[in-house]
Amino acid sequence: MTEQAPKSARHAVAKALVVSGLVVVLVEAAAFCFYGTTVYDEGGYLYEGWLVVRHGWLPFRDFYTKLPPLIYWLYGLGQAACGPGLLVGRLQAVLMTLGMLALSAALARRLAGKWAAVLVVWLFALSPAAVNAYFHAHSQAPTALFVVLAWYFLLWPHPAGWAR
Repeated sequence: MTEQAPKSARHAVAKALVVSGLVVVLVEAAAFCFYGTTVYDEGGYLYEGWLVVRHGWLPFRDFYTKLPPLIYWLYGLGQAACGPGLLVGRLQAVLMTLGMLALSAALARRLAGKWAAVLVVWLFALSPAAVNAYFHAHSQAPTALFVVLAWYFLLWPHPAGWAR
């Protein structure tokens, strides 16, 4: 019984640190979405995504691109559903980044323990470069999400009967 109390207290502290790190990330996301400086590429990706979804344009045929076509579909669907605008694209980038961060923390916890998940969340929260890169409506957020998603499916235990 005495062994359980400290273990459960450490678990509660780790959980509180992860939650507080996510709160910091959400505050940074809100500040960046409304007050962050814009760059030319953000508008270009959003406009081209809107053209892909609304008007049937195809990347590489109707406009030059260096990005995978899925990026334009992801941002274009948001532009078509919620109306065109930089805020919509940035909110999409924030949602994809939060998904990437949640999957990264889950993988870190699975592979190295709860303190690794705390470290992942706080390293992201305290990195201005990460905030700047992932909260812009660029290709970084969806690309990172899909890379971490691939690692998640590769490293997470599979149900019995699945081939590796």
